[in-house]
Amino acid sequence: MPQSSFCWSFLNILSLLAFSQGLSASDWVRAPDDPLGPIPVSGVLVEFVPFVQVPATHGSAPRARLSVLRPDPSEPGLLWVNDQRGPLYFIQDSNVEEYFNLRDRRSDFVDSPGLGSGFQSFAIHPEYANNGRFYTVHTESGGSAPADFTGPSVTSSFIQGIVTEWTDLSPGGSAFVGFSRELLRIDFPHQFHGIQEVAFNPNAGPGSPDYGLLYVTIGDGGAFNEGIPGDLMRLDSLYGTILRIDPRGSDGLSGEYGIPADNPFVDAADPEVLAEIYAYGFRNPHRIVFQPSAQALNSGDPLIFVNEIGEDRFEEINQLLPGANYGWPEREGTYRFRPESTQFRSHSYELPDNDETLGFTYPVVQWDRSPGNGSAIGSGIFYNGSDVPALRGHYVTADIRDGMLYHFPLSSLDPGGQAPIYEFQIEGPDGQRQQLGQRYTGRVDLRLGVDHGGEMYAFTKNDGAIYRLKGISKGWEMYPVADGWVDTMGWMGRFFIEQEAWVFSERLNRWVYWPHQDQTEGAWFYAPR
Repeated sequence: MPQSSFCWSFLNILSLLAFSQGLSASDWVRAPDDPLGPIPVSGVLVEFVPFVQVPATHGSAPRARLSVLRPDPSEPGLLWVNDQRGPLYFIQDSNVEEYFNLRDRRSDFVDSPGLGSGFQSFAIHPEYANNGRFYTVHTESGGSAPADFTGPSVTSSFIQGIVTEWTDLSPGGSAFVGFSRELLRIDFPHQFHGIQEVAFNPNAGPGSPDYGLLYVTIGDGGAFNEGIPGDLMRLDSLYGTILRIDPRGSDGLSGEYGIPADNPFVDAADPEVLAEIYAYGFRNPHRIVFQPSAQALNSGDPLIFVNEIGEDRFEEINQLLPGANYGWPEREGTYRFRPESTQFRSHSYELPDNDETLGFTYPVVQWDRSPGNGSAIGSGIFYNGSDVPALRGHYVTADIRDGMLYHFPLSSLDPGGQAPIYEFQIEGPDGQRQQLGQRYTGRVDLRLGVDHGGEMYAFTKNDGAIYRLKGISKGWEMYPVADGWVDTMGWMGRFFIEQEAWVFSERLNRWVYWPHQDQTEGAWFYAPR
């Protein structure tokens, strides 16, 4: 894109907030409440198999504030998991061993008042086995040290988010021994929606333009809730952005990291543009998830998804695209949002007629907070394992607070539109299907992770336990489809079944999911008892 286009886009976006605040009530067409309805329940059923118990860091729930689980980039069978209260653990051969504790190494470390505070995330360098480097995100009280960035309208820092590089002098040892270097420190006006995650692209090998580059997801810092929405959706602000940086460079905002030459805004004519920004217009980009290269659709580039926690109405899964604007606080999901006051936060509005000219990028999947739909999207997985065959080739995600589990086949992605999403459930103690939230009192605080083989793990802060998910194939009956129609990949046709499909049965009076591994001749389908 020419430099002039970058500059025009930046100035145009800056004007949107001012424009929205000048609209009269008649210019806003309110959308229906719960416009997307309940998420349907599929026939996929799993069991939670106990894997390991992480040491408690508190005597009652949440016993361990588990946040991120990742496989080691080079040692098969080795997993890493962190507790937001400070520890970073190794897991190998069902043994849990503390490797490092941020609380012991940062005197200003804070993990209260909960939510977005503490040891948020970590990323292991792809050459950790040789260079010993890994990266962390944690929080400190506002004013703990001079910040590299403070929002244009922020007058008081409530909390600071920090990205740190750590170097272990003896990588592979049982405990960290080394030194650190601070890469980035940001002032936030509120504890909510700070620096959410750091991650490397696991598909990028040596020689790839993405190799060794660190993605950093940053929320809006509570700017909307603090009454300063004008600090958002702009290219001179780090709030609500995803950064792509080179930890070994020095031309970034802090001088402690570099800006990749192929970042989308490196040639922007406006000197105020922060070229470390890779995409912007996010409220709370909670997790960034990379599709395994072996799963890439149509042999194209693997997908990168961003799970975006919404305000009061919608949860989103966005495909990360360089330079894209995802609209917050002018958009939430595929609906308009009024950012001028929190009194409008529980309402959404229809898009204007000229929306296609405004340059927003919309989710590939979304759902509203209809009763039973959950309230905050959490981590996600491109499932590539074999323990749950019905979900192979699907994206799996979960609701943090209430513990719902969701999935959709990647084959259902609709360019320019939104793919449907489905809930799957677990087997309860009595053999009946249930939601995970039925096992806990209060918040579930559910997260997901994968191992080297692509198998799926779930863990909660509530009990500090990690479980491996396995599919349950028992309890299936066959029904004739003489009364049914099959809808597969957007094509509706009688008795046509190919890969994932849904069949409506008058006998069961509902649509039933057909897992692709249970295909038979077109005259039958499987349904749970």
